[in-house]
Amino acid sequence: MMVIIALQHVFIYKIIYMFFFLIFAFIFQINFRIWRAINYTFWWLVIVYSMAVLIVIYTFQFEEFNKYWTSRIGISDEMLEDIGLIKYDTAGLFMNLLSPTCFLVFVILQVRYFHQPFLKLSDPDRFKNRDSVNSPNARSDDESNPNIITEDEEEHSPAGTVNNGQTSSGKWKNLLKKTIINASNVWNRIDIFLWRLGEIHIFKLVVIIIMVAALQDITALTAVYVLILATFLPFCGLRLLLSTLALFWSTVIILAKMIFQLRLVDTEIWKTQCDESKNGTSNITEQNNAIWFGLKKLNVTGESISHYVQV
Repeated sequence: MMVIIALQHVFIYKIIYMFFFLIFAFIFQINFRIWRAINYTFWWLVIVYSMAVLIVIYTFQFEEFNKYWTSRIGISDEMLEDIGLIKYDTAGLFMNLLSPTCFLVFVILQVRYFHQPFLKLSDPDRFKNRDSVNSPNARSDDESNPNIITEDEEEHSPAGTVNNGQTSSGKWKNLLKKTIINASNVWNRIDIFLWRLGEIHIFKLVVIIIMVAALQDITALTAVYVLILATFLPFCGLRLLLSTLALFWSTVIILAKMIFQLRLVDTEIWKTQCDESKNGTSNITEQNNAIWFGLKKLNVTGESISHYVQV
């Protein structure tokens, strides 16, 4: 949801949303325990920020309120537009407030109902010093054996048919129990196999995604990806460092591309005059070095940074 908000038309408040997301992902990559420790603080920071964004955008729609920002605070109209403070009609205001509002509701629900269960479920020490006998989730030997009939089933069986076998209902109940246990065992084996397969090949998938991102946009910025892969890929012990550097550089590219879309960014400093002489004639052309570097103005920013978000 945070990425969806940021991939819409670029404003400063949306760049901050993207910054939150990238920092959240980067800390998750660096240290899982630190990520869990800051989880609650991060969500509350996002809640406070989202509430501030909604209040400021909504109050900006008041009559003559934009003049307060320009005259009292001293912010130009161009800067206000870059921040995201624009006068909308009713439909436009609804659409621009819908995404932050939904995101705010989702985050509040996450903090209120799902945060503590998630922390317990993701605790790295949850399997340490656990008494399997006293654990409420542990099954007894009798329960895990599909061939044993429970005492309740025996008690509910007719007295005359104890020696001749179970009743029809008892047989179906026992068969259903066997089927559930067998299906659970099969799923556990498949689950372990898929996790092992992912552990072995996930790094190859990461490398492929990095190369696709580098080939989709051949610029000076993406050349760093090739340099990182060429330097660290031959060494198996440096794979974690490779993925961390790729994540860090993706963060830099995404923020740089989004900031470059703002009107306050002066693009003229990137332009140079080149004098080309051919057949005794001089031809002066203008070159935009920002395009060579990997930065250009776009109407839809989401398409240019989607590959880097995948990385």
